[in-house]
Amino acid sequence: MKRTMFLNQASELGLQRVASSIADAAKECIHIKSEPADNQSFQVGKSKIGGDPDLPRDIEWPSWEDTRLAFLLQVNLSEVAGILPVRGLPKCGLLSFFYHPDQATWGFDPKDRGSWRTCYFPDISKLERISTPILSKYMDSPYKACSITHKADTSFPCPFSEFIQGQELSDAEYDTYWELYHSTLSSHPAHQLFGHPNIVQNPMEIECEMVTNGVYFGDRKWLKHPRLGEFKERSKDWCLLLQVDTDDDAGMIWGDAGMLYFWTRKESLLEKSFSDTWMVLQCY
Repeated sequence: MKRTMFLNQASELGLQRVASSIADAAKECIHIKSEPADNQSFQVGKSKIGGDPDLPRDIEWPSWEDTRLAFLLQVNLSEVAGILPVRGLPKCGLLSFFYHPDQATWGFDPKDRGSWRTCYFPDISKLERISTPILSKYMDSPYKACSITHKADTSFPCPFSEFIQGQELSDAEYDTYWELYHSTLSSHPAHQLFGHPNIVQNPMEIECEMVTNGVYFGDRKWLKHPRLGEFKERSKDWCLLLQVDTDDDAGMIWGDAGMLYFWTRKESLLEKSFSDTWMVLQCY
């Protein structure tokens, strides 16, 4: 339905030349709507943002370089499976996300590895609510608890994406698509599982591939890397796992009102492995 509406609107706005190819590139996703909630009101294993996480009793709190990581959110996969079955994604269990409490890393440096964590717990019955310890001198309490409502959605390529850049739009077409693209977005905050990312700065697939292969991405030197062609080809193996938007209700502000993106290799997803996800922070 959303693709049909897009095609109709694109044609009305003069984008007939590229409307079909863009619609064909659309991806299914899950929009995550958050609302403030009482941290104590959640059942163990329920999807939620912020508050205290549900973890195995004997697990060591995720940390990096002597700093405990902040709990972002947890997703009950049985809630997701009935909305959007994703090949490789487990149909049950809990997927939990953590990140450095001081936002000390942005994902463009290979040395950032470990400053976030994606944890998969197959058996929810073995979890319990764990109180968040003191994280750092800048963050002494968890993000504010919010309930989650999952909704199936359709995402279209961002104007900043390589796909749209490859369409060779005229200036007028690009401006028109920019307005149309923003009309397709779900309500703010734009928390999302899978699909196309809402890019703030630049495409991230090539960044994930190069950084995980030891290439620093914080300057423009990567453009002259001798293996650039190989990295570009292999960057197609990456897909968005989770997008976490700035969320005032949860007390989350990423840089200057930006976003966190958790990426995974498609092969890792098929193997139900989440230990090698890569995180990128982008802001305005």
